[in-house]
Amino acid sequence: MPVAPLDSFPFTDGVGAVRVAIVRHSATDALEAHLDLFIACAQAAEMPAKDARIARSWRIPLSALREGELVDGDYNAFEQPPHRALYLALTLSVELSRGRGLVEPMMQCAGHAQLSAEGASLRLRTDQSEVEGTRISENQWRFTVRIRTH
Repeated sequence: MPVAPLDSFPFTDGVGAVRVAIVRHSATDALEAHLDLFIACAQAAEMPAKDARIARSWRIPLSALREGELVDGDYNAFEQPPHRALYLALTLSVELSRGRGLVEPMMQCAGHAQLSAEGASLRLRTDQSEVEGTRISENQWRFTVRIRTH
């Protein structure tokens, strides 16, 4: 499968258009139920290769989403390896192979993101919310979600 390196996330020197998706991942023997946040360059997300691993991903708690909307708050997040582009456009629930659980699409939107040059911070802005992420350790992040009022 084609794999995009993490440094291909091209927003270190400005703000770039992104596709954003959140899925609910059911509990398995190995994991508690959680949400997965996916972010990818909008241009790359339009690629026909749905198996291209272009989506930056973080595991976040279920409490970060209520009724399909992000909730104000501070959340621990765990960065995951890049995921396939298909998660950015998922419209139906999918049972993953090898007992890895069920993923259910919860939210999709467009936004703008900036990843710091050293990869230690992330700013994401959508029509509904702003997310500030700070790397705490190798794969642990702290996300602060603020709902935008119009």
